[in-house]
This record gives sequence, structure tokens and C-alpha cells, in this order.
Amino acid sequence: WESVLDVRGFPADSNFFDLGGNSIAAIRLVNRVRDTLGVDYPLVDFFAEATLRAMTAQLVTGDEGPASAAEDSPAEDTAVVDRAPVSDQQARMIAGHHAMPDPAVWNVPTRITFTGALDPAALRSAVSEVIARHDALRTRFVQEDAPDGPWWQEVVAAGPVALPVEDLTALPAGERRPRADALCRADAAVPFELGQALLPRLRLLRVEEDRWELMFVLHHVCADGWSLSLLLAEIAALYTAAASGVPHGLPDPAMQAPGYARWQREHHDPGTEEERAAFCAAYLDGVPSAVPVPTDRPRPQKLSGHGDTVRGVASGEVRAAVEKLAADRHTTPFAVAAAALGVFLTRLSGEEDTLLSVPYANREGTASESLVAMTSTAVMVRVRLDSANLAETCAEL
Repeated sequence: WESVLDVRGFPADSNFFDLGGNSIAAIRLVNRVRDTLGVDYPLVDFFAEATLRAMTAQLVTGDEGPASAAEDSPAEDTAVVDRAPVSDQQARMIAGHHAMPDPAVWNVPTRITFTGALDPAALRSAVSEVIARHDALRTRFVQEDAPDGPWWQEVVAAGPVALPVEDLTALPAGERRPRADALCRADAAVPFELGQALLPRLRLLRVEEDRWELMFVLHHVCADGWSLSLLLAEIAALYTAAASGVPHGLPDPAMQAPGYARWQREHHDPGTEEERAAFCAAYLDGVPSAVPVPTDRPRPQKLSGHGDTVRGVASGEVRAAVEKLAADRHTTPFAVAAAALGVFLTRLSGEEDTLLSVPYANREGTASESLVAMTSTAVMVRVRLDSANLAETCAEL
């Protein structure tokens, strides 16, 4: 601890992050424990109780501690309840995971805020139930005959789910928000191991007497945007039922991730794939693969994985105008926004031909509407300078 933090003489109950540690330092600390003592100390255990006293107790006694299920190494006798080849989307995501210097870029961190009285036991019940309901949240990925063999998805049996709870109300009011932000950033920054069951990484923070925050981190190979909306709605319904002591009444999912992969293989048609490939080749012929947008600093040759989100607010008048244009063109507000982005990039870069990657939910049939899985794909849309106006681009979208 002293060598990693470069701090001396701190109490054993001092929190690692309060002493100046961060997620990178935590990884270094755990690596040194592994190399020196020959013991694996799961990062999620450390984040749940980041004190020297807690780490020492676990290393001495071998107690499992308050680990979230997300980092639990599957035991050799972990029951596998389903096994299937990976889907096309999962295969691409696995390749992307291994290609990135920082695989944590594929994490999907979500912070859910609760205002008012909260029952942590009911919330733990709700999260446990949602994980039990969806195979994708209990799946690990294994490769046969590495490094070139096929990948398989294995669903492990549902088990108890830990929900670490940290009460920050004892801290001075000005320290609670920075502390909560640091803990959530740390949870979001730890990459998942694909060979372990990718259960959500969980943490519940009490930031005020009547304000709680649930950190809920997934790997993108388990879920897409559609899936996340389903999960949030189910957590709300399951929590309400658990807190009220009544059955939740939710129907079982009509499809699971392994079933989707099997369906995809059963409906694979090489002839159709050839037609699609030929169409895409013709459609994309001549379009540059990169847009020379001026940036405030050089783009690195090797991406670091670091990034940020820049948010802006549009006025009600702008929103109304977007919705009117969408209605006039018989399209959606999203198409208008995407078209506007394409036109903006064209004008900014001076490139006469730009390419947008537009996400597509790719949900075919009603059974897929309740599916938690990575099914989304990308549709390429060209924006040409000779037609760089919103009306024509919206029509193309």
C-alpha cells in the first residue's frame, strides 16, 4: 500500500481512494499482491471495501468478502445450464474486446438514482431476479482450439448476488459527491474477463438521507441499448413488487441469447449474404473511410481508450422544428438529427462524401422484443455534398 500510494503512516481503516488512490493504482496494488503472495484478489472485492484492514483480513482468513458477482471467478464445478455458438454480433464484440488496449471501453456503466425511502434488501432481490431472468447476464465466453478456434457462450446457473452498500452520509456534505463520483468511475474503469461469467458489477451508494445511487455496469457483449432499456424497466417493476411483498407478474422472456445465436445460424443464407455484400460494395464504392475533421490536437496512431461525453441542450423551438421536418418527410427525429450531423461533418471537413455509422436495433419478430442480448448492428449511410441538405439526406436515411 505504501509503495503504490507513496504515503506513510495511515490508519488501517483509511480508504484507498481517500489516500489518493485511483483505479489504475488499484490495479497495480492487486497485481503486486498476486505477484508477491501468489493470491488473486478480485478488484471488485477491493472496490467494495478499499481499506488495508479489509484486504488483510481477507488475505489472512481467505474469506470471500463482499464481492460483486461480476468478478467472481467461476468455480470448476459451476453448473453450465446452456451452451451455444456465439452470434455474429458477439463474435465481433469479442474481437473488439481483445483488440483494444483498454477493454474497459466496452463497459456499459449506468448510474441509477433513487430519491426517497429505499429498501436495499428489496433492491438486491430485484437485481438478483433480473440476472436470473436473462441468460446474457450470466454468460461467459470460451474458445476452442485457441487462438483460431470457434468461440462459445456458456450460461452458468443463477446464484446469490451480492450488492455492496456504502453509506456516504457520514462524510461532510461537500465530500459526498466527489466520493460517489470516484467510486462510480472506478467501477466503470475495470475491464471484465470474458472467460468469467459476466454478471453485472453492482454497487449501491447512499449519498444523502433520501438519495441513493445504484451503479450497474455491464459488458457490451451482453447487452445493447434496447436491452438496457428492458433491464431498467424490469428492475423498477421487480423492486416495486419486492418492496410491496407481491408477485412481480412479469412474463418470462420469449427468447434468450443462446437461442438467438442458434436462430441466427439456422436462418443463415449464403446467397442472401452475397447479395448484401454486393449491394454494400456498390453503395460504399468511392467513399473515404475517414473524415478529415479538424481537431484541437493530433489523433494518436494508437487509441488510448480515454474519452468523454460532451452534452448540449437544444431549445424547445429547435425540437419542435426537428419533429415537424421529420413528420413532413415521413421519417423520425433521429433521422433528422443524423442527417444534420452528416451535413455538418461534410461542411466542416470539406470532404464531398462522408459516411455515417447509424445503429440499428436489428430485432426481428416479437420474440426478440423481450430479449436481452447484443443484437444491434450498424448501417452505413453516405452523405454526399451534391445532396447535402436535410430533406434529401433524411429521405435517404
